[in-house]
Amino acid sequence: MQLTIDQELHLKWLWLAVGIGLIITISILCLMPPGDLPPPFPHFDKLVHWIFYLTISGWFGQLVIPQFRWNLFTLSLAMGVILEIIQWLLPFRSFELWDIAANTVGNLTGIAIFTGQRFRPLRQIDRFIWSIYSRLSNA
Repeated sequence: MQLTIDQELHLKWLWLAVGIGLIITISILCLMPPGDLPPPFPHFDKLVHWIFYLTISGWFGQLVIPQFRWNLFTLSLAMGVILEIIQWLLPFRSFELWDIAANTVGNLTGIAIFTGQRFRPLRQIDRFIWSIYSRLSNA
């Protein structure tokens, strides 16, 4: 399965490292023992799953060229299913199909918002940082 990084990004390796950091952080948070505080409202964890996977697919959706958005969706969906299976194996966590559904909706939302050509804020941030770097390195 191929994911081609957007060649317009100057700092693509930095953005990829940030994305890997997001994956690691979200994986750790999903596999930690649950806290003692009650959720603020019913099904709060589904909102958290939605936000986590919107973040992952939104971030990587800006890194890959739009033609590979469905490969990104498949990899992100696989990550969610694998984490749910690992949770099922842990004594303090459980497997829930509704979590996978929330992950899937989060993935689709992130891909819908961030993989088009019009709304890719990371490109603007990349260009801004690159312009500062270029000016400083030429001075």
